[in-house]
Amino acid sequence: KMLKDSNLSIITNFGCLYKCYFCISNSQSTKNVYTLTETTKLNIENLLNSGKYTRLSISGGGDPLYIHNESSDEISEFYKFIITLTNKLNIHLSIHTNYPKPSFKLKGLVKNFVVNVHKDDYKEKLINWTKRCNNEYDIRFVYVIGHNDNDLEIINNILNYLPDNSRLTLKQLDSKQIAEIKDFEEIMK
Repeated sequence: KMLKDSNLSIITNFGCLYKCYFCISNSQSTKNVYTLTETTKLNIENLLNSGKYTRLSISGGGDPLYIHNESSDEISEFYKFIITLTNKLNIHLSIHTNYPKPSFKLKGLVKNFVVNVHKDDYKEKLINWTKRCNNEYDIRFVYVIGHNDNDLEIINNILNYLPDNSRLTLKQLDSKQIAEIKDFEEIMK
């Protein structure tokens, strides 16, 4: 029996364009390269064919859209497989990314992106993702509070650039207690 809005997450760690000090992929000394195996495909197919999930989220300690040069075919195959399967089964696919610009290769295949805007490039990212997408993607922006000293100012700026049809989510920096985050109470207001 399919549950209403039941979610499944696949956590990837293939790498990222950025080197955020708080990201788990920076604490690892080796690059993670991935080869899609028949066993992995079968396990994912069984999960998604079970009828238990209406939504699939791909995120992780790296960026799902990042492709290592030495493993581009294998990673491309992984995403082609996921996108094809979710479309076939009518499962809502959401991809979490740090990428500064949307990929038009995914046009019509992926409906939802969650875009991290915790770096100084947030204005460029907001503009690129909102103007280049032409409402083709549902976009949720995520800002990690506690990473910058001027969180409140950045959040105000993001809200000024945020288009009406998108959302902003605030995420707490995992390595800091709430009490350590400057302006936390003001941010929450």
